[in-house]
Amino acid sequence: MHRNQQYSISAITDGSGAISERYAYSAYGMPTITDASGSARTTTAVGNRYTFTGREWDEAPALYHYRARIYDSVSGRFVSRDPNKIALRLRFTYTYCSAIPTNRVDPLSEIDAPIAIYDECIKIKNSANAAWGSVPGCINKHNLNINCNSKPAKSGKRNVEGSTSCDGNDFTIDLNIDNHRTKDGLWATFYHEFQHATDFCQCGEGCDLLTQQIGESIDDYCVDQICPEIRAHISGGSCDFYDNGDDRRGCIERTMRRNYVDHGDLTECGPIDVERAMRSCCVPRGVVMPRFPR
Repeated sequence: MHRNQQYSISAITDGSGAISERYAYSAYGMPTITDASGSARTTTAVGNRYTFTGREWDEAPALYHYRARIYDSVSGRFVSRDPNKIALRLRFTYTYCSAIPTNRVDPLSEIDAPIAIYDECIKIKNSANAAWGSVPGCINKHNLNINCNSKPAKSGKRNVEGSTSCDGNDFTIDLNIDNHRTKDGLWATFYHEFQHATDFCQCGEGCDLLTQQIGESIDDYCVDQICPEIRAHISGGSCDFYDNGDDRRGCIERTMRRNYVDHGDLTECGPIDVERAMRSCCVPRGVVMPRFPR
């Protein structure tokens, strides 16, 4: 099978490399099937079901199976509403790819993302798998999953660009690939979250690193919560636009106070010694975040 930039099947070749069948599509995915010479066919001659954006075409009702929902390429709409958009009170709960079908993809019928950003997320997933295999001890203890989502992750009261969670031996990084994302921003979020996954694995406690231990003072506990975020923000490069080290340090401190202490998830901790936490995190406990080749 051969695909185009939308992941749509454009041709099928046989064992010798000769074209057996070609495919073309309307903007919303209605397929046209031809033989190698371009003569039209009413149905596939090679038993192929995978066509527009790589999804399964059901010829009898002329509908696509888009995993979570059924899609009608004639109307350019799904036959049921998008539960993510209902929950977020967004528009286009039925519409395919926000009515921009040539520039967006929706492989799960729940994502609806720009093609370039979705492609970049796939590239990140491939890089992450290779990088995780080089983290000492982690590959044998924990699995790493990367999800590309259009629904923003939640952290306390805030919408965030990514999140890291644990479930048994699995670590999962969720990356938000909604409209406003850029490729560089997506990579920065990934670096940030990969540092979390690395630290959770390397410390041997998994996500229990973020729980208060028996006998641990509230001050020490709160500093421990800030520490992984400091390391992740350094890895994500959120303050790299400052040339001077002291300026970068001040940027990180302001970010920690704004996002986590004053208005974020740790307001119950009261005043936190961010400077102390930054000192304890300057020497990484885990593996230093690599800069992956793109």
